[in-house]
Amino acid sequence: MVAEGRPGSIARGGRYDGLISALGGPDVPACGGSLGVERIIGLLLGDEGDAHRIDVAATVIAEDTASEAMGFAARLRDAGLRTEVYLAAGRKLAKQLKWAANRKARFTLI
Repeated sequence: MVAEGRPGSIARGGRYDGLISALGGPDVPACGGSLGVERIIGLLLGDEGDAHRIDVAATVIAEDTASEAMGFAARLRDAGLRTEVYLAAGRKLAKQLKWAANRKARFTLI
């Protein structure tokens, strides 16, 4: 289930056959579900949910550039911009861009 105009799902479920055996348990069928509590709260708050929106999301492509990204983020914060840095350096850019979209970043620094 998704909410129009909001990224990600509110609720999702599915079958996880083979998961229990992959974790060392018996081979039995399984199913599960989850709720996106933060997304539900955002819907309940309405426009106040944008209070957690960030101005700049900074990506980190390689570990050797992480310190530069942190320094740049600090300068942006000093300038009054709400800035976050993706802390898992070296992850695929697509995952980092999805993270930025989920944070509702106005700008993404690559």
